[in-house]
Amino acid sequence: MRWRGEDGEATVVGVLIMPVLALALGALLHLGLYLLARQATVTAVQQGLTVATAADTTATQGETVARQLIERHSAAEIVAITGSGTGSTVSLTATVRAPGLVPGLPRTLTVTQTAVREEYLTPP
Repeated sequence: MRWRGEDGEATVVGVLIMPVLALALGALLHLGLYLLARQATVTAVQQGLTVATAADTTATQGETVARQLIERHSAAEIVAITGSGTGSTVSLTATVRAPGLVPGLPRTLTVTQTAVREEYLTPP
């Protein structure tokens, strides 16, 4: 039995709702890609910092480790990786561009971490 005035109602609702659902799905996928790139970058910077803070290494060696990890384990595009070391501390900064699906949403992220350099101590 067909009610009066319901012709095409499902089509109109579908046409109005589907773009909103597609945009929401795209935004969720974009967020997932961004968070995955962020986690890979944080981990790479931590590992690079672990190498860079060893007593007989340099910040450049830490940069190399971080760059290799991001290139091998992330879909993010490396913008810059810089390391600097003062006497007792080392700092690594990685800036990457995460893959994205929705234009206009943020894709670039920067991770900076600092740690104390290890020292060899001679026994008394």
